[in-house]
Amino acid sequence: MNIDRVMVVIHADKPYGCISFIQGAGRAGRGGEDVRSILTIERGAFMQLCKTESRTLNPDDAAMQEYMTTTGCRVKVLTKYLDGPEFERDCRQIDGRRCDNCVSPKRVREDDGPQTQKRRVKEHLLRDRTVRNFQRRKSKDMKYVMDVLECLQNQCAICWCFQCTEDILHEAQDCPTVEFLLEDIAHWKKKNMYVRDSACFGCSVPGDMCVWYSESLTCVRKEVVIPVCLMVFTLNHYAGMKIVNQLAGREFVDMKDYSRWLVQRQRVCGFNSTNAFAVFEGLCRKYM
Repeated sequence: MNIDRVMVVIHADKPYGCISFIQGAGRAGRGGEDVRSILTIERGAFMQLCKTESRTLNPDDAAMQEYMTTTGCRVKVLTKYLDGPEFERDCRQIDGRRCDNCVSPKRVREDDGPQTQKRRVKEHLLRDRTVRNFQRRKSKDMKYVMDVLECLQNQCAICWCFQCTEDILHEAQDCPTVEFLLEDIAHWKKKNMYVRDSACFGCSVPGDMCVWYSESLTCVRKEVVIPVCLMVFTLNHYAGMKIVNQLAGREFVDMKDYSRWLVQRQRVCGFNSTNAFAVFEGLCRKYM
């Protein structure tokens, strides 16, 4: 939807994750207007949401839960999730409309005065410069990951994962190491489906980065992400499992639990993606 002069966006009940909420709210104000985003939820559903432990949710849903239940600035939750904890900013710092938690006579009085305005402009310019540099680094990282993916179209992804330097010009299914895999890749992918708008089912690359997925065509890129992720767990690859545990915030006891986690939504270099691609991206940075 691309309609001019949308001034209010109303969300009925809890959105399907923070990214979905942001995309919906972004329908308004495309012409620079001062707009509002309103979220409504039944009291019972809200109380249940407050009781839900965030560690049981995927990162996108956890961010949405924190946004809805926080007693602090809601904008800080969004900027922390989108830009990273080091770049979190509140309503005042981004010079935007105050969220409901920030609207109070005391805070409004604190914002008055030319010195406050000068400080706000300075902070805004500094944040813009910092975010641009951060996004530039992320873009560079993603380009490197995509270059690795293209190289692995003609090499064994499993041998790359274990940093083998000899005889790597073979398919992953022909690799001697593949005998340790407990399950066929094609069968695994049929049992573990990606959520919509997260990744290409064919190559596991973020949907926005796969030209075939974006055009609703059959992907012809060879799958290398999932073989690497499964082999990391099967053979307890030290560097790979360290990345997995850091991303998940816990350890996995079996392949079934690990597989469910791999297909969950995750933000990678600013793109909607999955935990599987986040593990692969982490290994790429490890081997840079």
